[in-house]
This record gives sequence, structure tokens and C-alpha cells, in this order.
Amino acid sequence: MKPETKPYRTNLKDIPKVGGLSAKDGWINMQVQFLIDQKTANSDKLVVGWAVLPPGTRHPMQSNQPDPRIARGMQMQLSRRRERLARGEQPLGWKVGFGAPAAMEKLGIKAPLIGFLTDRALVSSGVTLSLSNWKKPVGEPEIGVHMGSDLPAGADRDAVKRAIKGIGPAIELADLDRPPDDVEQILAGNIYQRHVILGPCDTTRAGCVLDGLTGRILRNGAEAARTSDPQANTGDLIDIVRHVADVLAEFGERLRAGQIIITGSIVPPLWVEAGEAVEFQLDPLGSVSVRFAPASGA
Repeated sequence: MKPETKPYRTNLKDIPKVGGLSAKDGWINMQVQFLIDQKTANSDKLVVGWAVLPPGTRHPMQSNQPDPRIARGMQMQLSRRRERLARGEQPLGWKVGFGAPAAMEKLGIKAPLIGFLTDRALVSSGVTLSLSNWKKPVGEPEIGVHMGSDLPAGADRDAVKRAIKGIGPAIELADLDRPPDDVEQILAGNIYQRHVILGPCDTTRAGCVLDGLTGRILRNGAEAARTSDPQANTGDLIDIVRHVADVLAEFGERLRAGQIIITGSIVPPLWVEAGEAVEFQLDPLGSVSVRFAPASGA
């Protein structure tokens, strides 16, 4: 029997205006109220806002200029990455944040968001991980794009294809440990990422050839999702690689040979719990899997 559902009602006059929207952060004369979010309606999957834009209002998110909060978050993350590399970590790859440019467009976010992987985040397939101290763990089955040569900004599609050595399956594990309402802190905190599980690179798919791929996601051995269009949820993977190279260049970095881009969840992300096992089969390339340790006392 399904639990009873009731309509949610609210009134604009009862919703406080968002404070702290500083002009130096790009909020020029804008009035914002959130009718539905975590704070007002205990909603972690839907946000509905009301914005009043008087004459003279503007915001970088509605222009071609990057949001200053995004720039600061990116600089913070890049700084931390350089510190880790200086201590001896290897620059194994890059990640497109919040899925991919196409997914961000659906959220109304036009500014570039990216994050990074290092060898601390890379684990082998078939391992068991503990979810101790995690708040809202999520598993994302993704396609890893393996770079065979450096890629500068401004590359065309043919150049991107030539730079891709191959592709393989991956699972990203994230922990949504804070509400998604502070883009600067989300970027600085590596976009919720905790681990990435990478499968082997199939070099017969050089140039990011996706023909005939089927993605199957198994939870505890039972099929939880399937897709024969691995770009339906993420957008075009070639565009994603080009997007990463362009954004890196804006921050003085470069997409290099040997690095790996995880390109966003090919199906809606899975909320995972202790005691579960998740497997991502990217047929006919191979599979990756992870098991989560049972809760203590279970």
C-alpha cells in the first residue's frame, strides 16, 4: 500500500527573501525567494525559486561571464590539486561536474563546472567499501574517456577524436553531504566526490566510438536500469571532452595524455545503502563493480 500523498501548499508572502546576495558576487538588484527546497519543504530532489528582476538587474549566470563564485571555487580546487601533486600524487584525470554540459543546461546552469580525480580517488573493481560517516551516498555509472594525447582549448571534433585513446566503464561514488545551494563550496569540495572505480580502457574504441554499447546497472544482482543510448542523459561525449579542455585552459591547466574524463551518469544516479552491491556492465566492453560493507551490528 502506497503512503498517502498530500499537496504541498505555500504562499510567497510567507517565504523570506534570500539574504547575503552580494553585488560583488554578481547579484545586481536581484530579489530571490525559494518556494521549495531543503529548508522550506524538506525537499532534496526539487528546488523551485521565485526571482524578481527590476530594471538594472543582471547576473553573470544569465550572461557569458563566469559566476565569480564558480571562479573562486575552481581556483580553490585547483590550488588543492596542485598541493597534492606536489606531494607525489599522479594526475590521473578530470571529471565533469553535475553530469555534463547538457545536464547543466536542464538545470539552467550555463557556467562551466568541473572537478578532478587523483589516485586517491581511484580504486579497483570488485572492492568492498565502508559507508561509515557518509550522509547521502550515490553511485553513478559513467563512461571513462582515456586521453592518448594532449588536447588544447578550441579543438574541433576531429581533433578531440584523435586525442582519445579509448573508453571504458566507471562508477563514481559521491556523498551529498550538504545542500546543493553553495556552488563555490561544492566546487572547492570536489563536487561531492569520494571514489571513482575505473574499468580497463578498450582501445578499439579510440576516438570515442559508442556504436552498439548497452549499459546495464545491477543492484544486488537485479537489473536496476538499462540504456542503449549512453549519451541520452549526459549529452555528447565529444562535446564534454572539448568542454573540459576549454575550461581547463581558462584556469591555466591543460588536458593531457594519460588523463581520464568521467563523463556523467548515463542513467539517473542510484542512492546506495550499506550492505548493497552495484555492478555496471558496459556491454560489450566489460564491467566494474563495488560492494558496500554492511552497517555495523547488521
